[in-house]
Amino acid sequence: MDKFSQNSHSTDTTLRDYARVLFKHEIIIFVIFAVVICTVYIGLQFKTPVYEAKVKMLVSGEQQGAEVYSKDLRSRGYEELSVTRSQIVKSMPVTTMAVEALRLYERPIDYEKKFASPIKKKWLEWQSEQLAKKTNSRSPEEQLDMVYRSALETLRRKIEVEPIRDTSMFIIKVSDYDPKMAAVMANVVSRSYVVFDLQQQKTELQLKYGERHPLIRQLTDSIEEILKDLNGEHLEGMDAIGPATVKIIEQASPPLKSSSSSKTLTMAMALVMSLFLGGMMAFIFEYMDQTVKSAQELESLLRLPLIGTIPRRKFFQRKLIKNSRKVLKRSRYYESYRNLADQVRLLAKNKKMKSILITSPDESEGVSTTVVNLGFYLANYEGINTLVIDGNCRKASLHKMFKLPQFAGLSDVLEGSAGLGEVVQKVAPQFGLITAGKVLRNPMNAIASGKMGDILDKLKEKFDVILVDGVDLKHYKDSVAMAAYVDSVILLVSEHKTRRQVIQSVITPLKEQGSRLTGAILNNRTFAIPGFVYNRI
Repeated sequence: MDKFSQNSHSTDTTLRDYARVLFKHEIIIFVIFAVVICTVYIGLQFKTPVYEAKVKMLVSGEQQGAEVYSKDLRSRGYEELSVTRSQIVKSMPVTTMAVEALRLYERPIDYEKKFASPIKKKWLEWQSEQLAKKTNSRSPEEQLDMVYRSALETLRRKIEVEPIRDTSMFIIKVSDYDPKMAAVMANVVSRSYVVFDLQQQKTELQLKYGERHPLIRQLTDSIEEILKDLNGEHLEGMDAIGPATVKIIEQASPPLKSSSSSKTLTMAMALVMSLFLGGMMAFIFEYMDQTVKSAQELESLLRLPLIGTIPRRKFFQRKLIKNSRKVLKRSRYYESYRNLADQVRLLAKNKKMKSILITSPDESEGVSTTVVNLGFYLANYEGINTLVIDGNCRKASLHKMFKLPQFAGLSDVLEGSAGLGEVVQKVAPQFGLITAGKVLRNPMNAIASGKMGDILDKLKEKFDVILVDGVDLKHYKDSVAMAAYVDSVILLVSEHKTRRQVIQSVITPLKEQGSRLTGAILNNRTFAIPGFVYNRI
């Protein structure tokens, strides 16, 4: 028997069963793996590393006066205050001040290209070309306005405000593709925010005290001092920047590593997830497949022993017949047909089953090929006097396999137009053949007449084994009628072709009439698990 049938009687799910599913659907797993890995890789190529610089801010309890603006800030709840700060930092006055100080409107549209991967560069170049086509029709003033507004929106997207819970501090984060530029932008934005805060207090005090109040002059000096340092460079020796409600207590420094997720880690996770997804899809496809998928499953379904299995191969029927003994022994079919022939020989000898009908649940399952090759092996390698009968009187095929003319055959004997001695043709010293003969529209009547039993009884006197090639059980009842006269019926099932429901429905008539359903043959058997893996699990 083949490797699988060695443990075919086991009903427990083993590691080999799981491995079989995975190796069987290896193409699905590979495709999913390739798609996921390629998608993630391309996605990472389109993700330019971003560096995030941080400035720590303090909401001070020391104000220049009891300003409405300051009181309003302090009166808000924690969550509301966090949102308020975020909106103020990203507000037009603050971002405009930062854009002007850094001259961000002079940045090229494809600024990211300098830091991007080759794939992303091509994409950015294409985007720049498309944008240029759209803006060429606009006036220079409109183009400048678009660039300026784009710089403002870009800066706003890069700013993030994060409160530090249970403290009066919050963090301003600014991201950029260049770590040094990220730090400069974070410092400029934070200082612009301080200037905005001072300007709000100055406006309130002017309305209350007039232009010449000492507090106003002090605020004016503070604003001018900070505006001088609005270049974003790190200021040494400054413990805190800003004399009013908001202070900078920790300036930004260029970050040492990107804030983006690690590409290596992302690829490793993609590798694991793609294999998991591929394996999951393999088991889903296996579950959805309603065909017979293994020898073990076939035995369990039929509750009959497995006579043998035949490996899948693109195989022309006459090759086995014409091959020499030396060539045949080198074929992988040799082992399967030897095992199958041994089983048939034991049936004929020990259980007195000389006439065997081999049929299938559905058409095109390879019954004719199996019958001819098995008969050839029994006759030429086992030395058994063997006869093969083409039992398909609706569509004869065996004479074509042997390239013989359509002589009188089984149908002619059943109708009485030919004698039994006239239809037996010798194709080898111990290998006889009876073709189907003329085509009958309804051979059921001829087969069920009782003559089939007489024909087989006479042939048993001359041959040790008689193999009958039966028509499929799904479309015709000829094989059911013929099963009443043979000693044994063997069902041939093709792996991954025959549905379990079809098998169960077609064998019911055989069981009801008491036919001797002896066992099954699994055709087109595949070995999904490689040998070196199979032997170790």
